[in-house]
Amino acid sequence: MKPLNKKKVIVLSSSMLVIFAIIIIIFYNSSDKKIFLDFNNDGKIGISDVTQVSSKIGQKCHKCPEDLNNDQIIDSEDLSIIMFEYQKQIH
Repeated sequence: MKPLNKKKVIVLSSSMLVIFAIIIIIFYNSSDKKIFLDFNNDGKIGISDVTQVSSKIGQKCHKCPEDLNNDQIIDSEDLSIIMFEYQKQIH
């Protein structure tokens, strides 16, 4: 049996992560989610809201607000969700 090429595995994993993040972003692409993503309740998704998610990357949690896709870990997928909404507001 031929061993897997590590470069192909990494590219496949990265591609799958990007595709999954895009699906999540589409799912969360609604105006009522903006309230959910506004952690400091200032009426908009700002850099402080993004920082709140990014500062907790790698943490496992159950029902914490920063776990935006409810997979019980705060990771790049959660950061992608809030970054997408933040970028929509600044453009």
